[in-house]
Amino acid sequence: MYYEHCCELLEKHEIVQHQVRCSSECPLGTLRVSAPTWFANRFFADLLKSYSLQYPYVQLDVLLSDNRADLVEEALDVALRVTREPDPRQTARQIGTIQFCLAASREYLRTNGVPQTVADLARHEMITYAHYDGWIDLPPPERPTRWRLDNTTLIAHMALQGLGIAMLPDALIDQEPELVPVLTQPELPPAALLAVTQKGRKLSVRASSFIEHLAANFGAAAVPV
Repeated sequence: MYYEHCCELLEKHEIVQHQVRCSSECPLGTLRVSAPTWFANRFFADLLKSYSLQYPYVQLDVLLSDNRADLVEEALDVALRVTREPDPRQTARQIGTIQFCLAASREYLRTNGVPQTVADLARHEMITYAHYDGWIDLPPPERPTRWRLDNTTLIAHMALQGLGIAMLPDALIDQEPELVPVLTQPELPPAALLAVTQKGRKLSVRASSFIEHLAANFGAAAVPV
């Protein structure tokens, strides 16, 4: 009887030890991630699916917003950001690059003409992004800009409505046959896709596994974000 009791205690002890090792080595728990709104596409969904299949004990809590959410206030583990200038107060790892292009609707170009040089943009209606960090030099407009928006997906829809020329990720342009790229040569310099985390904070196993998964699969994908 005493022997059986000892065996039972030993078995429970081994189970607890296994759970402790698993919690420190195996990704599990809730992972909070933020990404731009235009990541609401099939490619990103495929990345999330493949991650969840590989790590079934992680619950993904994904926030899509073009605002730069505060990692601490929003309790975020990882923030995916597209920028040329990462915040030095945060730790950033480059996952890939995103190509941007100027585009407008066919209707807008029929009415207003197709710009032939960058200088021509000063005479066109531009739909500007509120968080644009100025990595590309554009001429000052000849008249005040009417549209300044903080949502890339909305900017794409405004361009589709024929309201002006917008700088958009190639992925959004590729999804809309009515959007026509302009001034495609030379290409605009790409922006970096960064996985941003809190500086000085040790990465959890789940956050590290998510970043590694993105880094391993982003460049290999046939379709860009």
